[in-house]
Amino acid sequence: MCIVDMHRLYRNLRSSEFQGMDILQFSDFICKNIKQRNWRLPQRLKPGETLERITNNDGDSRYKLTDRQYNKGRNVGKSIQHNCFVCRKYLKRNGDTSYNQTSFRCSLCKMPLCKKDRTDSSTGHLTSCLKEHQESNCKVVVLLWLRPLICSVPKKSAVESSQKGQSIKW
Repeated sequence: MCIVDMHRLYRNLRSSEFQGMDILQFSDFICKNIKQRNWRLPQRLKPGETLERITNNDGDSRYKLTDRQYNKGRNVGKSIQHNCFVCRKYLKRNGDTSYNQTSFRCSLCKMPLCKKDRTDSSTGHLTSCLKEHQESNCKVVVLLWLRPLICSVPKKSAVESSQKGQSIKW
């Protein structure tokens, strides 16, 4: 319903209150308490940022919606995730390797990295994954064009560095 129709409706239903108002005055009367809307969405990444969403070969950042998800009321599939490469080199408090799922990757070398800051001094993870990836002298974690194409985190090195605050040297 447009403002003109509302003006006619209110003028006919409540003639004593709205009889002398023209359309612009009626519009101002309706809109006087409108406030700017605050969005509660997290900040989205912009092109040219250091992190980007992980995508598949078709360029989709989400899996296709399954029948089960549709029946539960969802309208999009889950996001494509990989294990953060930097988090793999740190052990949990119980001694296991930490595999943290992430939907983001480095926009330059496409290495999966956490957007969330997972620093924890008790496990030796002293900087964020992105910062460590950009500033590290480590052969495995450093940017792709500075390291071999095929590499993985050596299990032996991760286990040996289980002491608090000790950085891993490969």
